[in-house]
Amino acid sequence: MLKNNQIGRSMIEMLGVIAVIGVISAGVLKIIGTMHNKYTVSRGVQQLQDIRKAVQDRFAADGSYSKVTNTLLQNENILPHDVKWKSGVPKHIFGKDIEITPYTYKVSGDGLQIVYKDLNQPACNALATIGWMNISSSSTMVLLKINGTNYQWKEFKVLTSETKDLPVTTIIAAEKCIDGNNTLTWVFY
Repeated sequence: MLKNNQIGRSMIEMLGVIAVIGVISAGVLKIIGTMHNKYTVSRGVQQLQDIRKAVQDRFAADGSYSKVTNTLLQNENILPHDVKWKSGVPKHIFGKDIEITPYTYKVSGDGLQIVYKDLNQPACNALATIGWMNISSSSTMVLLKINGTNYQWKEFKVLTSETKDLPVTTIIAAEKCIDGNNTLTWVFY
């Protein structure tokens, strides 16, 4: 029995306060996690653009991408600072392999291929639709593959058979990017 001069909180009141703090903390952690994921995807988009520009700038004087190798890219420190290397293989912002290789196609001959492997669905969606809708066919990108499905600008349709038109819309990306490991390939001239 409580006496009139006692002060303090009951156990029930304290449990209520702890529960409220727990709910607020869970909400804050969810928001932080979402913000972190959005930042990582945004950084992945920028990283791809940085890689393309760095490699294109490096090989512009050569007039060919035929000498592009991981060893050369690592030795000359060509790739952006946030590309990590493990056993001579570059890793994208999501921690999985990047392949950067020459690509020969029928129209112009020499191109550059960048492959991001093991992307989650949000990253796949964002990277498949990055700015290509705003760039149009003036882009140096001539081919995009989403899990093996080819997308090209109309004027480059002779590159491969069974292609669909660029740009990839968010609806198409949502259909093609699965919940799991996705592979995106970009070809630039």
